Amino acid sequence: MNKASIIMTQKASIFTKILAIFLVALLFLAACSNSVEDQAKKERSSFQHQNINQNSASNQLSGSILLWHDETINQDHAQQTVRNYQQINPDVNIVIEIVPKDELLKRFLQQFRSGLSPNIVLVDYNLMFEFIRINSLMAIDPKIIDLGDILPAALAQVTYEGKVYGIPGAIFTQVLCYNKNTINKDKLPKNLDDILNQAKAGYTFGMSSNFQDTFWGIQIFGGKVFDNQGRFALKPGSWASWMTWLQSAKNLPNIILSSSIAALEKSFIQGNLDYFVCDAASIFNLKKTLVKDNLGVTLLPGGPEHPAGPLLYSKVLVIPNNFSPRQTAITLDFARFITNKQQQQRGAIDVGSFIPPNKTIRLDRRLFPIQATLEEQARNAVAIPLRDIPKAEIIFPIGETLYQQVLEGTISPKEGGEQLLKISRQALQEKL
Repeated sequence: MNKASIIMTQKASIFTKILAIFLVALLFLAACSNSVEDQAKKERSSFQHQNINQNSASNQLSGSILLWHDETINQDHAQQTVRNYQQINPDVNIVIEIVPKDELLKRFLQQFRSGLSPNIVLVDYNLMFEFIRINSLMAIDPKIIDLGDILPAALAQVTYEGKVYGIPGAIFTQVLCYNKNTINKDKLPKNLDDILNQAKAGYTFGMSSNFQDTFWGIQIFGGKVFDNQGRFALKPGSWASWMTWLQSAKNLPNIILSSSIAALEKSFIQGNLDYFVCDAASIFNLKKTLVKDNLGVTLLPGGPEHPAGPLLYSKVLVIPNNFSPRQTAITLDFARFITNKQQQQRGAIDVGSFIPPNKTIRLDRRLFPIQATLEEQARNAVAIPLRDIPKAEIIFPIGETLYQQVLEGTISPKEGGEQLLKISRQALQEKL
């Protein structure tokens, strides 16, 4: 090998060594870079985790809520629901104030105007219209509280001019209560004739005697007060036929029509009535006071073509609009909790005297027969939407006056039906 070749070989060897050293250095730097990046990722992850914990801690709800409801609400269930919520939110203090039903509207209006209203109110839905008139209620944002599973009839009772002003908490209607100690299940009345026949056979019936509480019989004769567009659509003949039946029933000694629902309930509890047209809201008390689980509940008797149509009404949660965003957020969280599916189902089981507004709740009929009867009755019940409450407030007092005149014999059922139609239409034109 000549000298030039040796020199070239040595240079190639040196270049190869330098290249190898350079590659090793690159690999080392890459490894260091990966190690640093991994450490940075770990630090970022740790930092983010700390931030999440800090945010969770900072978002822990704290504050106070004043809840109003009337005396018809089950106190034990209300207190238990509050305790359930406070287990999750121990820093939220909830005070319940029971306001007499006949004072609630007046007191709320006074307190709202003075800036001292409660944070949330559980109220009969028909009172909502008065709250809306003075612009006192917050509209419920469907993005905050999902109302997609609420029964359409209940949703219509909290909706006005396209906005939702309340959250349905419970639904009620009328059913026929009976004493299982004296009535066999296979002999329950299916129609109005059965009531008359059983009364003649010695069984006793009690029902509240006023236009609203006997509303359930109008549908049996094919009548309805409003059509689907909310127009007054009562047929005078349907109400007249129902009043004719009530007149004949009143003359039987074992059928008692009374203006005092409390007296009827007491008589039923004492065993003096075999049947009692009761509101679902009274069922819990009846179950507690009747001995040996003697309370039975069945559908109201219907007719050959139409079922009974009792009124259906909702108890709803409404939130005044005069509080700070922070206070409103706490109240909304509480409202969302007590109306969620789990709480509604628990309430339906524990109380057993209302229909859950959530249409996805299903209770086994074999285990909860009273609840199943309420739900079945509700399918044929008459739910007056919130939009039609002003019309009902005009028509029902007129109906009450004529109802009493017919039962007293001052006017005939036919005359009463004709006057109800004429006077109601005139009043609606004048006042709306």
